[in-house]
Amino acid sequence: LPRMEKEFNIHYSRRNDNGLVKTFCEVLNSNKREDVIISWNSSLSLEKPNLIIIDQLEEAFTKQKSKEAEREIKDFFQFLSDCIGDTKKCNSRIILSYRKEFHPEIASIVRYFNLPNETYFVKQLERKGIIEAIEGINANEFTKRKYNLTIEESLPETIATELLNDVDSALAPVLQILLSRMWSKSRPTTSKGGIENRYFSRKQFLKLKSEGYNLEEFFNRQMIILEDFFPSAVKSGLVLNILYFYTTDLG
Repeated sequence: LPRMEKEFNIHYSRRNDNGLVKTFCEVLNSNKREDVIISWNSSLSLEKPNLIIIDQLEEAFTKQKSKEAEREIKDFFQFLSDCIGDTKKCNSRIILSYRKEFHPEIASIVRYFNLPNETYFVKQLERKGIIEAIEGINANEFTKRKYNLTIEESLPETIATELLNDVDSALAPVLQILLSRMWSKSRPTTSKGGIENRYFSRKQFLKLKSEGYNLEEFFNRQMIILEDFFPSAVKSGLVLNILYFYTTDLG
């Protein structure tokens, strides 16, 4: 997403209990669907077009009865059809993210409303993708200047090799955890111009590796931190119950 900020005004939300239409309106700071439709169809006047990302669309199916789910989905795609209207007047984009087992139902209703669309299935990260995720921040001039991060030449290959050696690892979240920790642990240095610079090194990565960066170790560290603020909630098992309620076997 940081690499897209130069071209789009990015608005992100996970589908909430108010339903998909209200989630979409709320992410654009509006309470009325009519106002969203009008503003969406006049988006050519914006300096940067909008990119709306609605995540976990499948919860419309998994968190309610089938009839309610069908009603919500149809209403949402009718709303999108009204929003998109004449595509010549609109240069904004919408990304709908959902688990692939719900693709047949969603693809069917997209066809029903004849909405312009492209489908992209997110694959398991491979070596090339891991390296691109690490180096990508410096591939774009905007993010390169914004974050001023120098990455040791051999580091992306080293990280990719280590992650791919763990065949049971959820690569994307583990990589996110790792890079977030490397950023927080790196000490910024200030240049003469007052610009903060950071450096990711192989030595730093190996130190974090020795401390543990997989999901189980990350979970245990976060539980320790949470216990400092909410000791009774952790000790009573309330936190685990909440986590169990909001996760599935797939995440």
